[in-house]
Amino acid sequence: MSTQAAALGNRENWWGERPVEDLLEVDVADLSKTDLKRVIEHEIDFNLALEHMTEQELRSYLRDLRSGSSKATGAVTNLERARWKAHTELRKRADPVSATAKFGAPNRPIQAGFAWLFADDPGDLLDHDPLATHTERCTVPLTDPCLHVPKHSSTQWGETEYGQNRFRRRYDPEHGYIGGVAFEPLPISEFMQLVEDLLGDLDVRYGFRRSKLNKWRDQSRSMKKESDNSDQDILTQVLFRIFRQADN
Repeated sequence: MSTQAAALGNRENWWGERPVEDLLEVDVADLSKTDLKRVIEHEIDFNLALEHMTEQELRSYLRDLRSGSSKATGAVTNLERARWKAHTELRKRADPVSATAKFGAPNRPIQAGFAWLFADDPGDLLDHDPLATHTERCTVPLTDPCLHVPKHSSTQWGETEYGQNRFRRRYDPEHGYIGGVAFEPLPISEFMQLVEDLLGDLDVRYGFRRSKLNKWRDQSRSMKKESDNSDQDILTQVLFRIFRQADN
């Protein structure tokens, strides 16, 4: 290797980022927040909301992971556990659709874009997204998981891509959005059967009083009938109450 090339280092790592394999034996206290995320992501085989964890939570989680503690699960708070469990169960029974196309602000015709650009108070007009490719909210089934998406991290020079995520991603074939999974609402009979199955499993694990199970069952049915919340939001709310009760 020439002197100039040696000074630059390996072309695959020009930004000076250490390979994640070199970080596996580094003490948790000596890792940066970015490197904590990289090591955890390397060590687990499930999705974890690392971007929502503080640096202290990341350090605590990696210590638990290295020690083999049962605390190192796929979620770090009861709300995350509830959201993850609701998503996992719906994925088995409901059809996945593009959350961005269904709920994201659309890019309306060009006149609306100019109105947004030149308005005195753009905040009044932000019911569309100039970068969106859908022109109205719609329901688009997602593909099966098929895309390999690169990992990336922030450095002082910008975003750096390295390797690829373990899990393939779905995408919206009409608009090109990657990921962003929502679910088509289940009929109330199927939804309540899902609730019954979840309550039965959790009762075996935690042994709740019958009155508590009836309360959560009634709350699930009431929210399904009377609210505009998605099935995932309803299940998340109910499961959060269950997990919180289990900790008491």
